[in-house]
Amino acid sequence: MPPSSKAHLLVRQPPAETYPDLELLDEWLVPKSGSGLDTFASEMLANIEQVEIRKRTRRPMDQRNFDRLVRCVVANLVKATIDPPRAGGWLAVAYHNGRTEASVYECKAFGKPWNALASLLEEIGLIDRQDGLIPTNGHRGQAPSIRPTAKFAALVEYLPPDEIAYERATDEPLLVVSETEWTSGAFKGTRAKVRQWREFRPTDEAAALSQQVAAINAHLQTAKITLEKAPDQTTIATGHESTSVRRYFFVSAALKDKDQSLWFKSGGRLFGGFWQNMRKSDRAGIRIDGQRLAEIDFSSMNAHIAYRLAQSRPPSGDLYAIPGLEGYRADVKMLFNALLSKPQGQSTVRWPQSIHDAAAKLSLDDAEGAHRVAGSIVRSRIKPKDAVRLIEEYHTGIAHLFKAGRIGEIQYLESETLITALEMLRVDGVVALPIHDAILIPASSLEVGKRAMDNAALKVLGISIPTSHGLL
Repeated sequence: MPPSSKAHLLVRQPPAETYPDLELLDEWLVPKSGSGLDTFASEMLANIEQVEIRKRTRRPMDQRNFDRLVRCVVANLVKATIDPPRAGGWLAVAYHNGRTEASVYECKAFGKPWNALASLLEEIGLIDRQDGLIPTNGHRGQAPSIRPTAKFAALVEYLPPDEIAYERATDEPLLVVSETEWTSGAFKGTRAKVRQWREFRPTDEAAALSQQVAAINAHLQTAKITLEKAPDQTTIATGHESTSVRRYFFVSAALKDKDQSLWFKSGGRLFGGFWQNMRKSDRAGIRIDGQRLAEIDFSSMNAHIAYRLAQSRPPSGDLYAIPGLEGYRADVKMLFNALLSKPQGQSTVRWPQSIHDAAAKLSLDDAEGAHRVAGSIVRSRIKPKDAVRLIEEYHTGIAHLFKAGRIGEIQYLESETLITALEMLRVDGVVALPIHDAILIPASSLEVGKRAMDNAALKVLGISIPTSHGLL
């Protein structure tokens, strides 16, 4: 039986309009082992243990949690000293005291010991503290905020800059299971997506999936990933925290009451890398070990996977180039995926929210030309039902998969294919950055990357999927 469907939403991010500049302390950021910051954190831990007053020695598990807590807080304070948060230098802390049951997404170190540590750090003048910036959604009290003092900053000055290095904690949760609810949007006729993280049991299957993602992250850390913002300025991705990925699964309405093992067969894309949300033009500045990158991506991958599930042969060429919808490829792709996402029997009477969101960003000139940008179809005379009919007529071999809620299964196969390609490249000693159905790879390894993508598709799907590539 699955865990209770009553999922609680963690204190990860306050409403943007309420606290637009507030930053949360990163529970999973710790000093890099063997670095000068690691030594600094160890010395800080020893000093804290000297001044704290305890009636008895901590149990071994409690001591490990306390060590983990101090190292995390020190890493965040050092980072906030060097690059102060926008909200007056304050870091909000989502502590987890008062839970009736621990969450798989929470750091166990941030329980009762946090209050005692924060009071001690404030008492010895290393932090300022204030309460009540974030409603705690079920926690007792309100989440506090901290910031490093001038006394702490003076200690950081003795740290050589090249000795300040961070890494992700080994206990960081690398799997996320979410469910989505649609609510009424701010304007009439619009909808807003609300995504909640859902609890899951720590099974052998979940452990194996976590180890797989951990291996990907460990391989990413072997490379020096930099971002060249200007010819004379190179900035290393801060603390490597943004080069780690998590694997995100999602639970549809049809899966909510099903066995947990089925949850891990829905979705599964990798998210978290800083490069994923960048514009393509900005990605041109990314370097892996100083090398310029190339992008390799599968062409029309969701459509090819749908044809594989239907055991049907796809038309040749671009599967999103639909007769009668010429010039609207970006919108066709979003509508195609929306059709695969829709539950069985649900009709299409309006454009998907993704197309409406894209249309809201258009300028007056964007909807013109032979290759229109996403959202342009909203301004055309084409009606949603007519666009759906044209897609179904062109893709008769998979029309029965539309409006059948199959996107989770399709994205799972997509993610398995990409992860298999990453594992093949890891064996070859090549670091690649994942982007759903594409990778960024050093240009010198382009042929190795293309071969890995081709072989992964054959291994996972049993079919060959065309790829495209180019230098960034």
